Amino acid sequence: MRTPKLLVLLRHGESLMNTAEHSDGRFVLESAQPLIEGMSDLDIPLTALGFRQATAVGKTLRERFEFDVVYQSDQRRSIRTAEGVLRSYARPFPHPPGPEVRQTFLLNERNNGYTFGMTREQAMSAFPWLEEYWERWGWFQATPPGGESVAALTMLRTVPFLNRLNGEAAGQRILVVGHGRWIQSARVHLEGLPTDTKEPPLRNAYNCGWVVYVNDPETDRLVLADGSRYRVSPETE
Repeated sequence: MRTPKLLVLLRHGESLMNTAEHSDGRFVLESAQPLIEGMSDLDIPLTALGFRQATAVGKTLRERFEFDVVYQSDQRRSIRTAEGVLRSYARPFPHPPGPEVRQTFLLNERNNGYTFGMTREQAMSAFPWLEEYWERWGWFQATPPGGESVAALTMLRTVPFLNRLNGEAAGQRILVVGHGRWIQSARVHLEGLPTDTKEPPLRNAYNCGWVVYVNDPETDRLVLADGSRYRVSPETE
């Protein structure tokens, strides 16, 4: 077996950034400030609800899957989500320890460049050509000023990470705790989804939404599990 036996992609729980309203699902927020003013994207935390989502989805995953390795990004919201999930996998001595945790920048979210943290009004004032540019180039190739396109994310980080799994995680059961655009990028690559459209072929995963791939023994490739789709953990109040 060349690929992982099981691959589950999980988006992080609700973050402070997510509490701001998305204006158009691209990269500009209506009310990001002052919630995240002065923060780097690495430091955006989970909300209290986001951590509850992580612990809740951990219980759900524990009922269905055992994992050998959990991969997380360098970003705080991914790290805390993994911590919440792994609470359900903790076992008292003398049972074997839970999954190994590995961290890599290859899982980091798409870089939104100069538009990070801007409101829509601020972005359109700074870059008045942005709307027309985005319409012309579409969701996959358009690049936020100073940032990276989903195409660049796919080729420079997503595909190298998935190829890396084929070596170091062959035959293993893997959980990846990632980010919305990164998961879209991975799904495009794994499922052969179209990239020549103005809008993404699938919507962003909900916070703590997850999707499952399994090894197909006939082709030795990862395939979407039968009936698998984004799921949402209970939003415990």
